[in-house]
Amino acid sequence: MLQDFFDAIADKDTEATAVLLPKVREGAASGDPYCHEALGAFAVEIEGDYPKACGHLKIAADAGIPSAQRGLGYVLMEGDRKDYASAAALFTKAAHQGDPFAQFNLAGMYFRGDGVPQSDEEYLRYLDLAARGGVSEAAVQLADIGLAHDDFAGARRVLEKHIQLSDDLPPASALNFAAMCYQGLGGPVDAIKAMGGALKAVELGDRETGLGYARTLLDELKLTKDDIRQAIEWAHVGDWALSLTR
Repeated sequence: MLQDFFDAIADKDTEATAVLLPKVREGAASGDPYCHEALGAFAVEIEGDYPKACGHLKIAADAGIPSAQRGLGYVLMEGDRKDYASAAALFTKAAHQGDPFAQFNLAGMYFRGDGVPQSDEEYLRYLDLAARGGVSEAAVQLADIGLAHDDFAGARRVLEKHIQLSDDLPPASALNFAAMCYQGLGGPVDAIKAMGGALKAVELGDRETGLGYARTLLDELKLTKDDIRQAIEWAHVGDWALSLTR
């Protein structure tokens, strides 16, 4: 029931939330912290009532729910009276419980010095944790930092998992990964992963550049149909790529 309620909130489906709201309120009245978290999300996203959201989210955050701690941290950074120190403390609690989005937010706070002492070391530490936890934007930032300092091995390592699993990377990141694999930067030449990165760039939105690079790889590396099939499987892209031929 709560997942349906959260989904309705995300979709801004006020009819669905209206149907589920009485049950959620009933759960909150009985002391269920997860229902309080849901009402906090409803107050922010549907009602736009931040004070009400804080009340519900604090109950859930005090119960140790990391997503509620993160949510309350978000709310405390909104409006005219931003409380960065309290937000950072909440993100830290959630981050220490393994919440990758809290880790990403905390990384940004250390980078800017919002509510915590500015620290490049802590910024990179939490950014790495967030990237390992599956936050694509964190992976992109880490890879960009690595490329800027010629740390190709680090950039390649960070991007590899996200090329396979993420649908929200910038196409340029997939192409950077493909180029590193093709040129042997940061590791051995890997034709399959190079092609996989190029094909992923197509599905991420840069059809022209991705297809152009894929055809270059096809010609330069003399890739076979079986190679393309392996690249498709590795990068988790559609079978449309089987139409590529030399």
